[in-house]
Amino acid sequence: MLGRRHLPHPAWHIRAAEHVGLLLARVCVDTEEALQTSGDLIGPLSRGVLRADDVRGTLTTLCKGIATGRNTPTERTVFKSVGAALENLAALVQVFEAARI
Repeated sequence: MLGRRHLPHPAWHIRAAEHVGLLLARVCVDTEEALQTSGDLIGPLSRGVLRADDVRGTLTTLCKGIATGRNTPTERTVFKSVGAALENLAALVQVFEAARI
């Protein structure tokens, strides 16, 4: 039985492998394929801990503002990346835009 001391602190970013965290967090992935290729997600999906429609968005939908990340300062998040290099591109764009200011 999990007690309060086992629950992640509000606003912590939780590793996807922590199944309890999946129940308590807003889950986003880098690409839709993460649901089929990530062992951290396949297990919870197969056990019903997580459903595909629990995933709130992808890196693309987050960047476009279609999906939202954290809605409150204390909301927990999980971001699962399967290495699509999109994060590198997003970071590069941010650095480039910041340098132009």
